[in-house]
Parts: sequence; C-alpha cells; structure tokens
Amino acid sequence: VLGGPALAQGGPLAVIIAEATTQPLADRTEALGTAQAREAVDITSGVADLLRRIHFEDGDEVAAGQLLAELEQGAEQADLVAVQARLGEKRSALKRATELRRQQLISAAELDLAKAEVDSLAAEAVALEAAIADRNIRAPFAGRLGLREISPGAYVTPGQRLTRLFDLSALKIEFTVPESRLPRLTRGNRILARSGALPGEEFTAVLDAIAPGIDPVTRSVRVRALLANPDPRLRPGMLLELEVLGDTRQALVVPETALISRGSQQYAYRIEGGKAQRREVGTGIRREGLVEIVTGLSAGDIVIVHGGSKARPGQDVKVIGRYDGSVPLADLIRAQTGS
Repeated sequence: VLGGPALAQGGPLAVIIAEATTQPLADRTEALGTAQAREAVDITSGVADLLRRIHFEDGDEVAAGQLLAELEQGAEQADLVAVQARLGEKRSALKRATELRRQQLISAAELDLAKAEVDSLAAEAVALEAAIADRNIRAPFAGRLGLREISPGAYVTPGQRLTRLFDLSALKIEFTVPESRLPRLTRGNRILARSGALPGEEFTAVLDAIAPGIDPVTRSVRVRALLANPDPRLRPGMLLELEVLGDTRQALVVPETALISRGSQQYAYRIEGGKAQRREVGTGIRREGLVEIVTGLSAGDIVIVHGGSKARPGQDVKVIGRYDGSVPLADLIRAQTGS
C-alpha cells in the first residue's frame, strides 16, 4: 500500500503530485431534449361536405399553398356562375344609368340604386368564392405530409383530420435546465446533440429561446434550441442527448483525484517546503478528469494527486511520481508503486 511502511516508521509519505495549471475551459450543461418539427399542423376541413378528390400520397413533399384535397362544391360553383351573370347585367345597367344621369334623364336616387345592386351582387360573388375556397384544402406551408387518414367519398366534418403536415427543414428541441445554470445560458449558445438512433453522429444546434419563468416545483427553466435538419435524418419525437456549450474562459484546474471531501467541504494537499499542507478549496465545473479550482490554490501550486488521503497537515512527503496528463494516472501509479 502506497505510503504504508513510511507512515508506520514515521517517515515521509510517498506521493504522486501534479501542478495546478490554467487551461481554456468551456461551461457545459448536459440535458435531455425531445425533437419537434419546426412547424406541425393537422390538415383539416373548415366545412362539412363530401370529400370529392385527394391530391396527395402518404409522405409527399408539398409546397406552400399546394392543393391537397377538394370537397364537393358543385352547388357553390353553380351559384357563383349565376351571380356573376347577374353581376354582368347589373354593371351594364349601371353604365347606362351613369350616362343617363350625366344627361339629367334619371334622378341621383336611381343611379344610387343601380350602384347598390352592383355592390350587393359583387359581395355575394366574393362570399361564394370564399365558400369554394373553403372546399379546396391547401398546404399552409411547405413540408412533408404524414399518412392519409381518409378516403375520397367520405363525409368530412369541420376539424376532422385528413393528414398531418410537418416542416422538417429545422427541428425545435425543448429541454429543461436547473435554475442554477440559468446565468450561464445565452441565446446563441452552441449545443451539441446526439441520438441513440444514430450512434457516432453529432449535430449542432443553437439556443434559440429561454422561458421567462422558472417552474416553482422543479426549480428548472424551459429552453428551446433550433437545429438545421436538411437531410432530414432526425425526426420529431426523437430523444436527444444535449450538451450546451457556454463561453470559454481561462480556468485554474487540477486533477479530480487531488480533492478530498469532508462533509460539504473539499480540500487539497499542497506541497510547501517538502511538507503536505491542507488547503480548503472552492470548486467549479468538472471536465474529463479535471476540476476547476475557484478558491484556495494558485497557478503553479503543487498538489498531491495520489496518497493525499493518508496525509496529515505538516507531514513530510517523498515525491515518487509527477502526473502531467501524458499517461493515465492509473498507469503512472502502477509504474511507481507496482500496485
């Protein structure tokens, strides 16, 4: 056991040391999020009627405004033709009335009546055109359709879903983070996303919005990211592992093994004049075997990274190895101690 015989004889404690150094360190927040389509909507009818014709297949890519389905509209089309014919007659009559009024052959009231008849029929034509438009169901935006859920000839009721439309050109990713991480989040932060369905692949998203309020029960805040999805291989509903990358700064770090916990407090042993001196430290984020030291140590300090758990304040130490990250610490320990 490292340091056992030395301690029994009151001799120096054999230790492995490392230097506290400053390194670029990025704030990172890990979370799980669910992918959602940038836009998603049920394609429905606003009126009740028979479904006359369907103009799409399952999974079709469609453009904004593209005709997807038609409901029966024969009666409305016939009414529109009749109204337009009457409107043509009334416009001709208005033209004649205008000329007669110019010649003072009819009263102003008669001309106003002719104008009113034209305006009334024009409004009726507009209403019929709107009714016909309601029976032509179009894509509200460009995207990919889901599965067709109805057949031609079926009677459609208002709100009944014919299919769904998804804009998959980008995905929204919603997730939550603890309120303690909120100060480290900024709109525009880069986010790395990974899916278990696509092992080994990594996607980059951008933090797009942060909810203004915090959940009083979970003490967390909702966050939304936006991820470009031109392929698209990622699909709505996928569970994604997320890593929010914050600002990079110069931070003082030591190997995690230098820390010794005592209740809620953490310590590290610094070598001073060949002796181990215990220092209480404040820590920040941890990354790949390193821990950020906020208080208690300075750059260039030499700390014990192996053997510190057996150290006593003021005890003499014997350095048997120096850890610099070039080889794993476990390999260095085995090489120096044979254990």
